[in-house]
Amino acid sequence: LALRDPAEAPTVLPSSDANLPAPLQAVQLTAMGFARTLVSHLRRGVPPKWLCCETPMTQLLTVPAAHGLAVPLQAGASLRVVNTPGTQVVDTWAFPDGVDGEFLSMEHCREVLQRIVFEPGDMLVTNRYRPLLEITGDTSPGGHDTLIAACSAAMYRHAGAGDDHANCADNLAAALAGHGRSCPGTPAPWNLFMQAPVIDGH
Repeated sequence: LALRDPAEAPTVLPSSDANLPAPLQAVQLTAMGFARTLVSHLRRGVPPKWLCCETPMTQLLTVPAAHGLAVPLQAGASLRVVNTPGTQVVDTWAFPDGVDGEFLSMEHCREVLQRIVFEPGDMLVTNRYRPLLEITGDTSPGGHDTLIAACSAAMYRHAGAGDDHANCADNLAAALAGHGRSCPGTPAPWNLFMQAPVIDGH
């Protein structure tokens, strides 16, 4: 999972605080196999407690600014991602433990589900069509984007933002490396709390 600052990503249309349902916007995911879910926070110069993750044992984890977090989940365990300000976007990845080259795949999920957005009850699959996560709850308005690529150093260079901008792709690589893992390239993320509607092909 990775957060984007809406001010830094003008194509992002996150839900506003005015639409924040009680208690907070949250998505709950249940692991079908042992997965590592990665979270990073990209906004600089703000209080660190912007994104919270709650584990099955009600352990509250906070993602600090411009860092990543890997959360291991056993099969059947759940992770609730809470968007505390209601205005951040969370790039989301998951990887089965001990299997190289396999990851949560947006393209395979869209093919299997025959939709471009997912909802509670949906089973999300890997690039090998194996079930990895089930969406077991969502108190947000939904419509989480599955099309937009993760922000990266190359993206920020292309946008004229320099070479050292914090980004989701680098945070993903760092989080994987911290657990002795790597992934060739950056898989397409599931962008929680990001709404990028497709209307008439646009």
